[in-house]
Amino acid sequence: MKLTIETVLSQGGETMKQRMLADATRLRKDSGFVLSYVEDETNTRVKVEVDTTGEMPHVTLLRQGDARSKMEFNKTKATKGIYELGAGRQMHFDIQTKQLHVEETEETMLVVLEYQLFQQRQLITSSLVTFHLQTGENA
Repeated sequence: MKLTIETVLSQGGETMKQRMLADATRLRKDSGFVLSYVEDETNTRVKVEVDTTGEMPHVTLLRQGDARSKMEFNKTKATKGIYELGAGRQMHFDIQTKQLHVEETEETMLVVLEYQLFQQRQLITSSLVTFHLQTGENA
């Protein structure tokens, strides 16, 4: 299945846009679904775990490669995240989810995350990430 990942990142007054295509797998679970793909440029495996059992969806983003990270997104409360940078170095941060939207049809699956990362109450970045999976015959 084809996954399109679009990212808009704002940091220090600059905005960067990126669009990436990846081959992805989707695993259905009782709690929702998991999207998995590998970023070709960095050879990083990414898992997007979507839990749709509660009133509001909850998303966990896991990256496994040279640098590892775990980020949790919940619209109703601030969450924590961590980057493991290698050699025992870690960066902890707070996540404020501004928008979390999950939509699923027979043909497509859409996950939209808009969030801000803070470290010691200082804004680091603002991001808008869209995952769009083509699940139909045209994928």
